Amino acid sequence: MSTKMSPKFYLLLVSIIATVALVSCQQAQTPTNTAENKTTPAQTEMVKKAAPTDMDALAQRLVNQVAGVKEGEIVFVSGGVRDAELLENITTDVRKVGAFPLLTLNSDRMFKKYYEEVPEKYDSQTPELDLKLATLPAVTINVDSNESDEVATGISPARIAAVGKAGEGVADLYLKRNVRSVGVGNGLYPTAYRAKQFGMSQDDLAKTFWEAVNADYTAVQTTGEKVKTDLSAGKEVRITNPNGTDLTVKIEGRSFFVSDGIISADDIKKGGPAVSVYLPAGEVYCAPVPGTATGKVVETLTYFRGKES
Repeated sequence: MSTKMSPKFYLLLVSIIATVALVSCQQAQTPTNTAENKTTPAQTEMVKKAAPTDMDALAQRLVNQVAGVKEGEIVFVSGGVRDAELLENITTDVRKVGAFPLLTLNSDRMFKKYYEEVPEKYDSQTPELDLKLATLPAVTINVDSNESDEVATGISPARIAAVGKAGEGVADLYLKRNVRSVGVGNGLYPTAYRAKQFGMSQDDLAKTFWEAVNADYTAVQTTGEKVKTDLSAGKEVRITNPNGTDLTVKIEGRSFFVSDGIISADDIKKGGPAVSVYLPAGEVYCAPVPGTATGKVVETLTYFRGKES
């Protein structure tokens, strides 16, 4: 059986695999102290544009339906200053079910200040505190705090790699403990930077994003399982595009996962990637058979560290 898919679907497959690793790294590098993060009038206006229409309802949904937080569990909550109200609601709703929240704040400014002011020799230092903290949570809920990929401009790739390498043990511990992970953003959070990248207004992106976040996940779950069944029966995937892309990869015997917006009891039994969801949801993904890719991928436009190339 051969399945022909659009480049968009292929990019979703690739991006979601990358997201699993990135989220794990973000968990490993979550700071335990907050830094000053001044909010400008422009940022305040951006928050108003990007905010969901009902943050109370969204917080309740994230805690109860998506993550399924239970009494007595420890829940790590993280995000940026722009989403303070949503984060406050999430921590409150966690406590309302008898669970225990720990809230930390992240920002592009704090990310950049690390590489500007912290000595490079500490990049490879074993993250002792993070390793201890990783033994605690049953659930993590993260709201994307990144404003623009340009934040990494001028930072040594070797330093970023060293920090990531040092945090691998933390990420492994999260996976080993089957910590349920909910990420809000999925590379689509409606910032001014991403709106420009997608060629649309920030208002339109925000509307599309939050409508997708508030989708009917029961329906998404049903559709996702059907797509998973169809793909699992296949042997290879072929991706084509008029721009010259023509790539084939083998998928026979590979495990497929569905990011459907809900961490179900069945997902918890499976563990690993199955207990991670990324909102907006609606992705079915797998890692192809190693060494089986043939053909080529043509990128008409791409971005590196926020710069068009």
